[in-house]
Amino acid sequence: MKDENKTKRQLIRELIELRQQIHKEDLLERLSRKNELILNAAGEGIFGLDIQGKHTFVNPAAAQLLGYTANELIGRHSHPLWHYKKSDGSSYLVEDCPIYAAYKDGKVHHKDDEVFWRKDGTCFPVQYTSTPIIEDGEIVGAVVTFIDITERKRIEESLTLDEERLEALLNLTQMELKSEKGITDFALEEGVRLTKSKGGYLHFFSEDKQTIQLYSWSKDVLKVCTAEQDHHYPLDSAGIWADSIRLRRAVIHNDYQSLMNKKGYPEGHFHLRRHLGIPILDGDRIVGVTGVGNKEEPYNDSDTRQLTLLMNSMWGILKRRRAEQEQERLILELKDRDRELEKLATTDKLTEAYNRTKFDEIIDREIERFRRYNEPLSLLMFDIDNFKDVNDTYGHSIGDFVLKKIADIAKETIRKIDYLVRWGGEEFMIISPETNLEKARALAERLRRTIENYGFNKVGKVTVSFGVTEFKKEDTKDTFIMRADKIMYQAKIKGKNRVEVSV
Repeated sequence: MKDENKTKRQLIRELIELRQQIHKEDLLERLSRKNELILNAAGEGIFGLDIQGKHTFVNPAAAQLLGYTANELIGRHSHPLWHYKKSDGSSYLVEDCPIYAAYKDGKVHHKDDEVFWRKDGTCFPVQYTSTPIIEDGEIVGAVVTFIDITERKRIEESLTLDEERLEALLNLTQMELKSEKGITDFALEEGVRLTKSKGGYLHFFSEDKQTIQLYSWSKDVLKVCTAEQDHHYPLDSAGIWADSIRLRRAVIHNDYQSLMNKKGYPEGHFHLRRHLGIPILDGDRIVGVTGVGNKEEPYNDSDTRQLTLLMNSMWGILKRRRAEQEQERLILELKDRDRELEKLATTDKLTEAYNRTKFDEIIDREIERFRRYNEPLSLLMFDIDNFKDVNDTYGHSIGDFVLKKIADIAKETIRKIDYLVRWGGEEFMIISPETNLEKARALAERLRRTIENYGFNKVGKVTVSFGVTEFKKEDTKDTFIMRADKIMYQAKIKGKNRVEVSV
C-alpha cells in the first residue's frame, strides 16, 4: 500500500512538473511571438548580427529601408552590403566600423553622421546604435537599430541655410557705405555660396530698351571665363539663361546641356551643367537678373527661395542707396543754384567783388561785432586815378580789363577775413575786421604799391588813391562811410596815388 501511494505522489509531482514545463514553453512561445510582432511593427530598422557580422534576423522596416527582402539579408555579411562606403564615396574598412566595434569592446556605439547604402546603389543618412549581445559572459553578436534621418538632415540644412542667409542679409544692411559694385559682388558671392554653386552672375535689365546690362560675375567664373564680355546685350539675343526675364519667374535647368533650344555660348565661356536663374523685381518691373550654376545636386525650391530673398534684399539696399544719392545730388544741385543766385545777387558781375547790397549786410554785421566785442574795424576806400582818360583813350573794354585786374590784385593782397566791394564805377571799398588804423594804413600802402608797379600793357602805369579810417564808438554806418569817402578825395586833391588816413 505504501509503495502504491509513493508511486501516485511521484506521478502527481511529475505531472505538475510537466504542466509547469508546458506552461513555461507556452509563455516563451507567446513571448517570442510578441517580440516578433513588436519587431515587425517597429518603424525603425532592427537587425541582429552574429559574431561574424552575418544577419541573424531582420525586421521589415530594416529590409525596406535598405531595399532588400529579409531573406536576401539573412545569413549574409552586413558590411559589404550596406556599410562599405562613406558619404564621400571613399571605402569604409570593416576594422573602422563602429558597428563591429561592439564585438571588440562590449560597449554600445552610437553614430548620427554616417550613411547606409541601398541595394540600388543610393545612400541615405542614418542614426544608428550597435549594442553587443552577451550570453554567459561572452559576446555572441550585436543588435543594430537605425533610422533614416534624411528629413531631419533636410530640416537642419534648411535651418542652417536660413541662418546663413539672415547673416548674409545682416551683413548686406551694414554695407550702406560700400560702393554699389561692392554690394552687388558681396550679394552674388553669398548667393553662390548659399546654393552651393560653382559660379554665378548678376546683370541689370532695362524693360524700356529690352536690353541686359552685363554687370558682374562671381570670382570663380572670372577665373575660367575668357570670353569677350559685351556690356549691353539685347534680350532677343540672349539664350535660355535669360528665360527668367522672359517668363518673369525663377527657372531651373538641372540638365542644361540636354536642352534643345539653347543657343550655346562663345568659346572660353563658363561651361554650364546646371543653372538656376531668377528675375530681380521692383514691384512689377524687372530691374535685373541673377543666376547660379553647376551645383553638384539638382537645384530645388529651397535654392530658389534663398537666392530670391537675398537678391530682393540686395535690390532694396541698392534702390534706397540710389534714392539717397539722387537726393544728395539734387540737394547739392539746389545748393549750387542757391550759391549761384546768391552770387548774382551779391556780387559785381565784372570784377566778382561784392556789390553794395552785400556791403550793407557785411558792414552791419561787423559794426555789431565791434559794439559787442570792442574789436577794431577799419574801412579802406580807393579810386582809380584818371580812369576816365583810360576809357576815353583805349575804350571801355580796356577800362573793364583794368577794373577787373585791379580787383584781382586787391583780392590777392587782402586777408581772407577782409571783404572787397565794388562801390560804383571805379571806386572800391575794403572792409577790414580786427584791424586798427595803423594796420589798415599798411594794407592800403601795400596794395597801392602793387597796383602802381603792375604793368597794364599799352595803358601803362595805373595808380589808385586811398582814404583809410577806423570805426569809432560814436560812429554810425553812414558817418563811417562818409569819412572814408571824404578822406579818399583829400588824397585825390593832394596829388593822387597816395594814402590818406583820418585822425
